[in-house]
Amino acid sequence: MLREMVDVNVAAAAFEESPRFYHNGWSRLDLVTGEADDPSSWIGGLPEMPADTVWPEKDGKAAMFLAQIAMSDLPEDIWGGLGPKTGWLLFFLAPENWGGACVLHIEERGAQRFYPNGACVENFLSMSQRDALKHLGRPVDAFSPPRWVLTVSPTNEQPPNLFAKITERDALLKTYWEIDLEDPRLTPYTTGEHPSHSTVEYLARLAYAQNPSDLAPETRDIFEERWTLEARSEAATMGGPVGTEFFFTAPEEPVVLLRLRSSQLLGWSFGDVEDLGIFISADDLKSRRWDKAWFDYTG
Repeated sequence: MLREMVDVNVAAAAFEESPRFYHNGWSRLDLVTGEADDPSSWIGGLPEMPADTVWPEKDGKAAMFLAQIAMSDLPEDIWGGLGPKTGWLLFFLAPENWGGACVLHIEERGAQRFYPNGACVENFLSMSQRDALKHLGRPVDAFSPPRWVLTVSPTNEQPPNLFAKITERDALLKTYWEIDLEDPRLTPYTTGEHPSHSTVEYLARLAYAQNPSDLAPETRDIFEERWTLEARSEAATMGGPVGTEFFFTAPEEPVVLLRLRSSQLLGWSFGDVEDLGIFISADDLKSRRWDKAWFDYTG
């Protein structure tokens, strides 16, 4: 399982200390695939919320679901204790002129909810994901990021940047692209209008995210090392101080609700392959004014 392969002790830069009490309780949320069929927190996939909870949308387009985080998974002192202690936080994103970030707090988990209409994801697709959808003959609004279970570690260590492992990842990509598409290890996933290495990897990744045992061991051998490397580098974080790389937001020193990286595993990209931060002021967090949350990109 990827859970067993992800080394959470990889070298990583630590957040700098902050005098703001609401920057306490920083946490790293590692992407893993676990044995649990009913995870408490996850990234990508679909939300689970009550039927009367309205899916955020603008101009008739549903916002992209990002993550659902159980408050019980987070440390008691996160955000200086200003946040809720029960329920779940749900994070969504639409292009800024369609409403930007949206944060919901629910007390009851509810049933899995499907997108009510075309998902607003076109601006957030990575190039490789866009290429895979094109060759599969699928519209971009049919895309839904695969779900990955999150495990929370109370730590001030940030995940290592994938660019620090670019040579290792390039070697893995080169090995994969040299495999013939008629190789029997790949043929279960050579479907669609124009099968390509991008489409095969995408379909295999979807199957793996749903249940790793669905992939034959010989197929997993092709992809698992690459996916493990990406998982190590694509962890999310919550709490802590605002990184100075958020040039417009850092001077305000708000609460960091969630920080996400552009992700190969999820198929999304923010800005010019930047990080996405979702923020709120300490006063608005205390008052549960989730409508006051905003987003910013690094760089």
